[in-house]
Amino acid sequence: MPEDADLEALRARRLRELETSLAAKQAAASAVVTDLGGGEFDAFLAAHEFVLVDFWAIWCGPCRTVAPIVRELAGDFAGRLSVGKVDTDRWPEIAGRYDITAIPTLILFKGGQPVEILVGAQPKARLTAAVQRWV
Repeated sequence: MPEDADLEALRARRLRELETSLAAKQAAASAVVTDLGGGEFDAFLAAHEFVLVDFWAIWCGPCRTVAPIVRELAGDFAGRLSVGKVDTDRWPEIAGRYDITAIPTLILFKGGQPVEILVGAQPKARLTAAVQRWV
C-alpha cells in the first residue's frame, strides 16, 4: 500500500533527525570547559592556539545564563577552540590583568593574546560569530 511506504519513509526521516539531534547533544555534553586559576591559566593559554575564557562568579545571574552557551560553544568548536573559565572571586589577579570590571566577560585569545572581548550576557549567535571570525 502506498500509505505504508509513505509512513515508513516519514518514520525513517524522523529517526535520522532524532539521531542527528542526539549526536549533537552528546557532543555538547562531552565538551570540556576547564576551570582555570593560578598557574593553570598561563599554561592553558600557552598550550592552545585559540582559547575562549569566561570570566564569571557564582553569585552572578548573567554568568549563569551564559554558562550553558559557553559549554555549547566548546562542543560546537571542539578540536578548534579550547574553552576555560576563571572565577573572578577566587582569582582576582587574573581578572585584573585584563582590566575586567564587569562580568560575565568573555575573552577570545589567539596565540596567548586577547583578540576579542565581549562584556555582558551575549546571545549564542553573537558569541558564535565572534569565534568564527578568529577560528
